[in-house]
Amino acid sequence: MVLPDIANIISVAVSTVVSTSLKELGERLTRKFAEVQRQCILNKYDNDRMDQHSRRENLRNFGIDEEVNETDDVLEPKIIIELAGDIGVELKPDDISVPHRMGKSKEVSRPVIVRFCHRKKRTKLCAIKKNKG
Repeated sequence: MVLPDIANIISVAVSTVVSTSLKELGERLTRKFAEVQRQCILNKYDNDRMDQHSRRENLRNFGIDEEVNETDDVLEPKIIIELAGDIGVELKPDDISVPHRMGKSKEVSRPVIVRFCHRKKRTKLCAIKKNKG
């Protein structure tokens, strides 16, 4: 009979077309996935670079005594007095963007991260502190 032969030919043709289409789709998806991965790595690199750049306004300081339930409002004058006053740098509250303690509360005073409004003030403070030893 002719009908089963035609059905067999159509089945083979459809199977070939579907197989080829799926193979092409798989290759396109693989290329697209590789491109998305590459872009993700580039974005991660850019984010890391921007994070490091923004940290240039920060200064980490050890040795500022910590009070129980200390707030940033209490911490800021301590920084001005203990950090800047000890080395002779004029530091005003407007020079500090935000101070905060690092990590969880312990029995030992935690380090302080001070974010300055201007990098020049932070650099000046570091330079004078370094020269004084």
